[in-house]
Amino acid sequence: MSITSNEVKLINTLLQKSHTIAELASTMSVSNRHIHNYIANINYYIEHAVCVEKGCATLVMSGEEWAQKIREIPISHYRPLSCERQDYLLDNYLFLSQNRYQQIEKLLAISRPTLKKDLNELSSKLQLSGLSIQYHEGSFSLCGTEKKLRHLMMERINKQVKKIYPEIEFHIATTPLQHHTQSVLSQLFSTLPLKETYIIISNISDAIDGKFPANFIKLMFIYLSVSLHRIQQQQFILQKNNADYLRGTTKYRLVYKQLSLLINEQLEYEHLHLTEYFFSGCEEDNFHENQLRVEMCAMLFIRQLTQTFSLSNNQLSQLHTLLCQYLPSAIYRIKNHVRLHSISRETQHLLNHYQVTVNAIPHCQHWLPEPLRDEEIVQIALFVEQVAQYEEPSKIALDDLLTTVKKHVKQMEYEPLKKALLKQYPMQISDHARADYLQPNWFSPTDVHRTNHTARIVDIAELGALHLANKLGIYYQQVQHPLLNVVSYFNQYLHLGSNVYLYSAQATPATQSSTLQLVLRPSDSESNQSPCYYFFLLHNQSATPHELLFALQQFEQQKHIYEQDLTTHSTIEWITALVNQGLAT
Repeated sequence: MSITSNEVKLINTLLQKSHTIAELASTMSVSNRHIHNYIANINYYIEHAVCVEKGCATLVMSGEEWAQKIREIPISHYRPLSCERQDYLLDNYLFLSQNRYQQIEKLLAISRPTLKKDLNELSSKLQLSGLSIQYHEGSFSLCGTEKKLRHLMMERINKQVKKIYPEIEFHIATTPLQHHTQSVLSQLFSTLPLKETYIIISNISDAIDGKFPANFIKLMFIYLSVSLHRIQQQQFILQKNNADYLRGTTKYRLVYKQLSLLINEQLEYEHLHLTEYFFSGCEEDNFHENQLRVEMCAMLFIRQLTQTFSLSNNQLSQLHTLLCQYLPSAIYRIKNHVRLHSISRETQHLLNHYQVTVNAIPHCQHWLPEPLRDEEIVQIALFVEQVAQYEEPSKIALDDLLTTVKKHVKQMEYEPLKKALLKQYPMQISDHARADYLQPNWFSPTDVHRTNHTARIVDIAELGALHLANKLGIYYQQVQHPLLNVVSYFNQYLHLGSNVYLYSAQATPATQSSTLQLVLRPSDSESNQSPCYYFFLLHNQSATPHELLFALQQFEQQKHIYEQDLTTHSTIEWITALVNQGLAT
């Protein structure tokens, strides 16, 4: 006997308040019969947990009692979703070094094909963090730099930790797997000098006059704890490109003096690496936002470069990787007035691709929070020269091979065949497919709708759901509920500018085209509030972060047109009529 993820979801829903069976069925997109089956299984597993009277379901236990029950449910008795299993695989590898297939299959009660499928999907997600999964006989491992592994560990811990001072406080676990992860993290923190770590961060803040904001202190506390944990495991950072400069700064000596209380003085590159992170805390900073902005800047730079300069797809991919690795630390240095070296005019003239780089930069750097200086532009030009000199080994062109096959075959499953050939002959075949963001029609045009400035968040969610449902030919209820939840509870999930917010909704569209829905709320002259732009992205298999960023970039370039129109439409209160019309049909 086991309890499923849908049943856990139902319990968490009933924790908020009682619901009718019909409401639960609508919320979970299943039939009434499914809800009755869920409740029967819950009551079998946890006696008299849910009471049903006159078609209304009530949870007969408190949140504290349910939190205790979660702790008592063995992992093997819980049937999680694939995404939950992937989180479990990742966290257990990062914090317990658990990577043996047989052990994982036994704990989760899953088959080898299910495990391999989860690992393949997890590998695709990890590529966004610059990491990959390497498969071995009976086990797997994560491949990537020590810095990227630590970043990933920091992000995983940050998702579970609610507060760090005066004690570590986790978010309330809602599934047995989440409780397991929090237990593992508690054991990790118990081996670290947490109180001393917090005091040292405060001392560094005072010493370098950083005045660190609360969110940065939390992230730095987690990252410093992760670094201490990795050092205990004999995993060190052994190089730093700007080490010579950092050694000579006053701030480095101040940070080094404090960190030496925690980290061996001989591990110089650990001190240098952490010093640059403390440099970045002198102003309010959003790591995730900067990562997205760098991605967008790199893609637009490459798009502009390809219009005047010929590079192969492999070379462009290398250039994109180099830019995404270089620009985040460049932003930190610019913000804190740190220079690695001075650039002479002679150096610029010696670069063959300097002028091409200078011409392309204005088309992309508006996505960065700081304008690039000469030394960063010269470095980017050096990257262009580096990839331009790269000569690809002689390989078979995959597209040419598939074109030949297609001429002699009436029907062909193109994508499965392509993946199979690349997997079977990785060294002999070259995939010359151009990156998505280099295609002319990269993302569908943005849909724009306006609201009155007094419109409530809930009204905006209703309007977004209505238009998304109509455009994609799906049921309104499939979009409305998740979209309303996201807007209501994650109001500032991702902040991409002073008044640009992103929201997402999960649904199963009838078409495979990605759609970005935009709702504009005009400025309020009485309170001097600027216009707000609410984005709704309907996720499906073809939607990628790159596509989203490109759509937002399109809007950034044209939003002045929308803002001008807002001044003439600010008194039109048509949102209520549209929403009512959608609810009535």
